[in-house]
Amino acid sequence: MRAGDLTRPLALVFSRLGTQVTGRLVQLLQEPLREQVIEMLDDAAGLSPDRMVFVEQVLYADLLRVQEETQHEEGTPLLREVVPLQISDVVGFLFLHAPVQPVAEILLRLPAALQGEVLYKICVQNWSALARRLGRAELEFLRAFEAGWRGEGRSASPELGAEVLAHIASTAAVRRLLSDMYRLDPEVIVQVRDLLFGFQDLVRLSDREFQAVLAGVDAWDLALAMQTAPQNLRRRVLANISQRRASWNVDRVTGRKL
Repeated sequence: MRAGDLTRPLALVFSRLGTQVTGRLVQLLQEPLREQVIEMLDDAAGLSPDRMVFVEQVLYADLLRVQEETQHEEGTPLLREVVPLQISDVVGFLFLHAPVQPVAEILLRLPAALQGEVLYKICVQNWSALARRLGRAELEFLRAFEAGWRGEGRSASPELGAEVLAHIASTAAVRRLLSDMYRLDPEVIVQVRDLLFGFQDLVRLSDREFQAVLAGVDAWDLALAMQTAPQNLRRRVLANISQRRASWNVDRVTGRKL
């Protein structure tokens, strides 16, 4: 696939993700691809399925899926293996080549059903494994996309996912994204939570300092951290919070006696 063949598929994806996100995603591209995509946005927005090439049809099908799941978000699985190439693959790849701050800002402007997927991809996506399961046209598209960057992007990792979440000021948004991640992969969410909250650092505090910190920690955040904390640290937390709060952590979240 020639570099110029990237323009319309990218414009198709960006134009269907909403006005708040389109311009921000385009700005992450490098020249001359950026200007080419901008010039193609209007045409791509009105592109009918019968005029799409194969890669565009695959991405368009996933766009429809994202739109449907956004409208019926509760109880809907975020990932389906039957789709060879997903919008989250394309956006996630772009995010791996962008600074963390704009990634965090753009992530929350994506369709709701897409946000957890993209965060998951930048945490765990194995691009070599992805390449092996793609068809020829999709693989050529991603390879051409990668060839357009002057430097290598970062590797997907839980550390990167935690860094992105740390740049999100809204606690509610972070909770929702963590919940979406949990639905996709409970094991990965443990790694991200540990990196994000740094709960183990509390063990170095005195009891008075410990109590002061815990008093300012939201109950939900504390409960999440408790799930993966070592046994001795969980006991120390329960000894330094109120009986009511300790009972809530044990009975409502951990589901086990500590």
